[in-house]
Amino acid sequence: MRQVEVQELENWPDEKAFLSLFLSLKWALIVLCISIITSILVKPWFVFFGLLLAVALVLSDTRISSFFLKRLTRLLDSEYDEIEEMFTEIRPQLGDQYLHLLSQAIEIYREIRLAIRDRRGAFTESFGDVLPAIQALMEKIVHLTRKAQHIDNGLRCHDDLDRTRMVLEHYQQKIAQDRADDFIKSEWIRTRDSLIKQLKSQEEILRGKEYVQSKLTNIITSLREVHLSIIRLSFSEIHDGSDDLSTVFQTVMNLSEAIDDTVETLDKITYHRVA
Repeated sequence: MRQVEVQELENWPDEKAFLSLFLSLKWALIVLCISIITSILVKPWFVFFGLLLAVALVLSDTRISSFFLKRLTRLLDSEYDEIEEMFTEIRPQLGDQYLHLLSQAIEIYREIRLAIRDRRGAFTESFGDVLPAIQALMEKIVHLTRKAQHIDNGLRCHDDLDRTRMVLEHYQQKIAQDRADDFIKSEWIRTRDSLIKQLKSQEEILRGKEYVQSKLTNIITSLREVHLSIIRLSFSEIHDGSDDLSTVFQTVMNLSEAIDDTVETLDKITYHRVA
């Protein structure tokens, strides 16, 4: 639950995040102000007591403590990996389908890191630019999965295409067969036109969701091919700037561009729903 709160804060605009943080820390500010006033009127040491209490109140906030805990973990843990941390945070928010896809990508990423880490020296240096590119790619995959799941959650109420078709057919029959007055029939026609627009929107959304899921699957397949290429290169003579190494790097860049295109498609789906 705390991870969800932290993630919600990160997804908010900066102004809202700042306001929420300010309101949650108001008691710390009040205590600090009182201690300063008391130190002026009574004893100077009250300001130190108030400062300690204010710091304790600040650290009691889940978002603040989580922030410092992450930074401390990065400093103390030599094996810390930001991608793993992102996966841990997003995991409770994903449904089975997106969790399965992202888990596959994370597993491949772990194998790539292991392949590079286990072969020190020239091999690690040769892939010095590739690994950061793969990490940046994984960040985009996590972002894409989170965005797709978020939109999918918001669109579940629009998924019942069969019901929309059934209601639309019902109104079409009423308009064609019933002998109602012009006012009632005009209301039926207005409802029918609205249902036609809704049906088109639902079909467009469904196609977009299928497209995004298909793209995610293809991206994971390509990521697996990158892993296999790295394994093959790890057992051969490679040098910085070699053609094989450039091919791996270019594949990663192409996948990154594909994710950007898919995110743009998701934004269009969201716009289509709102429109």
